[in-house]
Amino acid sequence: MSNVVDRNSLNQVLPFYHCSLNNSTVSALGNGLINQTYLVRSINSSFVLQRINKHVFKQPEQVVENAELINSHLHNKKEQNQYPLTPMWQITTNNDSPMVIVEEEYWRAIQFIPNCYTVEAVDTPEQAKQVAAAFGLFTSALNDFPASQLNEIIPDFHHLDFRLQQLKEAVAADPKNRLAECKELVDFCFEQQDFIHKVTELVATLPVKVTHNDTKINNLLFNSETKKPIAVIDLDTCMPGFIMHDFGDMVRTCCSNLPEDGTDLTNMQVR
Repeated sequence: MSNVVDRNSLNQVLPFYHCSLNNSTVSALGNGLINQTYLVRSINSSFVLQRINKHVFKQPEQVVENAELINSHLHNKKEQNQYPLTPMWQITTNNDSPMVIVEEEYWRAIQFIPNCYTVEAVDTPEQAKQVAAAFGLFTSALNDFPASQLNEIIPDFHHLDFRLQQLKEAVAADPKNRLAECKELVDFCFEQQDFIHKVTELVATLPVKVTHNDTKINNLLFNSETKKPIAVIDLDTCMPGFIMHDFGDMVRTCCSNLPEDGTDLTNMQVR
């Protein structure tokens, strides 16, 4: 998604945060594929401004509400010295709302932490260890948070039977006439029925917890001086779920030598 925003949108949104284009600079931030994210620097403050993708997140207000609940809990843990990382606060507007709606577009502001950087891919075992430790702290701090209070942002996100049904429908339609090119992989997926059945049985025995659902290294902020993670970011997909899914997603992204959208599959390795 392009990070180019027309001046008309900014002129309508920025006043909610006590600034304008006349006294601020706005630049694209990060390379996320879903939301549009910008760094706003004004005379008095700097913050992250984000337009939530309402096509991916059908109810953007639920994304904002979940983030409020999670960060409030993490802040309390921080005050009790039970969470060493930094909670990412959403900044309220001049009418005390964590969200702005302008021309049916949903915006929010998030605190900006200076002297930090992000890492796009795991290159070393030490980095993988840092990812595991940071998301472990995040998960542990939310262990006593009642997950039922959170909205389900993307229904059936990790429901394997649902995903398999989607695959069946795609195979039946074959809209791009590419089935022949990947039939071996498709057949392999359909052969996993026993595994999917075992997962379904296992899920019935597991407690529902708060899950991040995007446990990649680029969803951590690293301190520029210590080179260590200081914050878990991008809480958009946080919702009730099972910890094994977060663990599996972390292993998938940490152990592959290719990005998740990489196409050079012949050279893919599990490290």
